[in-house]
Amino acid sequence: MKPRGYWHTFLLLALVNSISFALLWTLLFSAVTDLKFGQVLPIALCGSIGFGLLTGAIMAFSLKASTITIPIQDGRAFTERLTARLARLGYHLESQTTDILTFKPSLKAGLFAPRITVRIQETSATIVGSSSYIQKLLRQFRSSE
Repeated sequence: MKPRGYWHTFLLLALVNSISFALLWTLLFSAVTDLKFGQVLPIALCGSIGFGLLTGAIMAFSLKASTITIPIQDGRAFTERLTARLARLGYHLESQTTDILTFKPSLKAGLFAPRITVRIQETSATIVGSSSYIQKLLRQFRSSE
């Protein structure tokens, strides 16, 4: 349950955004003009590096993984409350072992929503997921208290 940090998320997103932007822009531009794919690709690669770095930096803030620990008294009751709160956010239970729960996002959670993993111990629960969804979950816990 080791979370992905900002720089790992940034590099992954920057690379994916740069390559996809360069290829799509090259395909569209070569289809509209008389230039060949190989002529347009070097120009598109230069522009896509800046686009990938910018979008990667912006998206990494909300998609980087974060970890929180919540004190609990009853594991079963906490699991039921957690499942209900995550269902409101668009997550459903994917797998469950003795002490680890994995929640999978639906389209209601969002297109880029990653999985959320919960490890339940005797007196606490450790939750790992993207920082934006963890903050939404924390707001739901605080509003119910």
